Amino acid sequence: MQLEGPFEDILENAAHIPVVSSVTDKNRVVLMSVPVNMAKEDVALILGQVEVTNNLGLNVGFGRYITRGISPTDVGGKWLVPANMDNITPGEHHRSQHFWAVDSDAEGTFYYNMVAYAVSSDGNGNLIVQQKYGKLVVMKFRREASTNPKRKGAKK
Repeated sequence: MQLEGPFEDILENAAHIPVVSSVTDKNRVVLMSVPVNMAKEDVALILGQVEVTNNLGLNVGFGRYITRGISPTDVGGKWLVPANMDNITPGEHHRSQHFWAVDSDAEGTFYYNMVAYAVSSDGNGNLIVQQKYGKLVVMKFRREASTNPKRKGAKK
C-alpha cells in the first residue's frame, strides 16, 4: 500500500457545544473537518482527538462520531463509527477524548467531519471545547491491484 497525506485539521471550528436535553441535527457541531479526494482503491484511516471542559454544576453527556460528508458542516453523511458518549462530570477540565475510523470504497471529494454534541437532563449551558488541543488526521492509503487474484495456497 502507498501512503498519501497525512491531511489534518488542528483548528477547532467551535469554542463550545450547546448542552441540550434532546439531540437533533440542529444542535450537533462539526468540531473539525478534513477534505480528501478518494479513489475507489483508497482506504482512509481517520484519527481524532478533542479536549473538553465542564464548568457547569451538572453531569454532561459528551457524544462524538466521525462522518464522511459532502461539506465541512455536514453533521449527517455516512457515519463511519457509531456515536460514542462519555459522562463529563462537573469541574472536569481538559478531558481528552480519542477516536478513530476506517473508510474505503468511497469515490470523489469528501469531508471527514468530527461531529460532537452535549446532552443533560437540565439542557442548559455549554460544554467548552479546549482550543488548539484537538486534531483530526486522515491518512490515505492506495491499495495496489493484485496481478494474481489466486494466491498460492488459497482455497478453490
